[in-house]
Amino acid sequence: MHSTYLRNFTATAAMVMVSFLLIGLAFSVVSRSVFLSETRENVRNSSESISRMAEAVAETGDLRSLEMRMLLSTIASSTGQHIFITGESGQVITCSDAGAFCQHIGTRLNDSIPSSLPTQGSVTFQGTLGGFYEARHYTLATVLRNSDGEPTGCLFVSR
Repeated sequence: MHSTYLRNFTATAAMVMVSFLLIGLAFSVVSRSVFLSETRENVRNSSESISRMAEAVAETGDLRSLEMRMLLSTIASSTGQHIFITGESGQVITCSDAGAFCQHIGTRLNDSIPSSLPTQGSVTFQGTLGGFYEARHYTLATVLRNSDGEPTGCLFVSR
């Protein structure tokens, strides 16, 4: 009789543990999906706003200016994102890093990145952006255009 009780208890405990494991696994998959979806939406919204601002600044001033860097730095610190703008050649011309001398300015992106950019609209990358970042990032790249509709550079927003 004692062994029957032990077998039933063991089977019930195993089923409860497997149930908790499956519930935990399902919860982690769903929460990861929600987190990624929220990150994508935040990055996309930021990119749309920043690209409009950058195109307006490019019409009246210079994207390399200190004011532009300060704007990007403020936006980046409030959103938790990293923002930089490249010229047509793929060389970083301004960045959201708060330091006076940003290590990214003047850096050229891996040749595969500018060649994979669309002629209009935006594209997403997941990874180190061809070695630009040390860790994996979700990055949205948006082509910047002047008032004539010609591409002037590219905006990258990463998280």
